[in-house]
Amino acid sequence: MTRAEFGLLLAMQFGRYPKAQPRKEDERVFPVFHGKIRELTRSKLDLEVEDGNRMELRVQKGTRFYKGTQAAKPSAFKAGDEVAVEAKHAPDASLDAISVRAK
Repeated sequence: MTRAEFGLLLAMQFGRYPKAQPRKEDERVFPVFHGKIRELTRSKLDLEVEDGNRMELRVQKGTRFYKGTQAAKPSAFKAGDEVAVEAKHAPDASLDAISVRAK
């Protein structure tokens, strides 16, 4: 064992080695689903994805909506609109929509 390896081992053992910090939610990468809106309510988004399957995502207070680069209200979206939805997994294994962006 070299002197450098020994020093690294000691640093890790006694907590002087910097630990990896978890990413903040704003820095995490989330999956994006592309498809058409089938139904949009205050609490859910029913999406028909490109392969023809349907997905149900929860819409919450923090869900952001965009038309192009501009923020939009959920009421600006109608059934049949092509969208890209960024989502995250909730603890109960459902999907929460983070952002809904019109194509």
